[in-house]
Amino acid sequence: MPKEKVLELLLKNEQNYISGELISKELNVSRAAVCKDVKLLRAEGYEIESVTKRGYKLCKDRNILSSLSIKNKLNDERLGNNIIILDSITSTNTYAKMLAMDGAPEYTIVLAREQTGGRGRMGHSFESVRDKGIYMSVILRPQAKHTFSLTAYAAVALSKAIENVTQITPDIKWVNDLFLNGRKIAGILTEVSIEAESSNIEYVVLGFGLNVLNNPDDFDNNLQDIATSLYAATGRSFSLNELATAIINELPQLASAWAARDPEYLEYFKAHCITTGNSFTLKSTNTTVKAIDIDEDFRLIIEYDNGKREAITSL
Repeated sequence: MPKEKVLELLLKNEQNYISGELISKELNVSRAAVCKDVKLLRAEGYEIESVTKRGYKLCKDRNILSSLSIKNKLNDERLGNNIIILDSITSTNTYAKMLAMDGAPEYTIVLAREQTGGRGRMGHSFESVRDKGIYMSVILRPQAKHTFSLTAYAAVALSKAIENVTQITPDIKWVNDLFLNGRKIAGILTEVSIEAESSNIEYVVLGFGLNVLNNPDDFDNNLQDIATSLYAATGRSFSLNELATAIINELPQLASAWAARDPEYLEYFKAHCITTGNSFTLKSTNTTVKAIDIDEDFRLIIEYDNGKREAITSL
């Protein structure tokens, strides 16, 4: 992949010129091939300046996803072995499930610049505007019998990643949504394959959808009052690559914390959860209940008008 190798050299010499001759020698390709690859990179959105007798310079990242930019800042080398960035895909979760069925290893990561059929929990859709958000799925292969609480652990991991990059702590709406200023900025979709005979988990695909750079008019009319982005909520732009890197860096700790039932994640979830203390109507029974607490399995404790309490796993 010469184009990616050219980009790697430009990234290593960021803000400095590197001659086409040096690039061609480093990569053992012709100067014409270097020129062609630079054109391809420009077409993808990279701003590359060229000056006679000085060479090429990567001026700035036009805030588009780059596997090289992500790999350069990962804390664990394992995480950078299988990063796939797609220009456009129906759903990163659907694509990741295909890879998982074909035996792709744990921590295979699929990112897309846009999704044309992004999916959320309970059959909801997730609007995925091109180059405006993080649309990511990761393959996990946990040794466990159930995965309900994994979604809640992932919500904590996503919140921590956002906090690390932006210094903003989102609210968590049980069990899988993040909010800012009362509007949704992110959702998580966990999909599991279970072996029929043993009931063992074959793989988990954990999907993250985060609105980052959306303007209010990027959302459909029916979403403009309930969805927002980091940019729309704060007026600040954030790097897609930095956010993707921060999320990926949280994955090993997420997996180990979930396996160990780390109480810190439960404490964090409860401290930032905006569901508890509120009343709502259960869709299944059309009954009004109040959310009281979250138990150690991240089930929501609800209370009926007659004082009866119950732990539920879906609204």
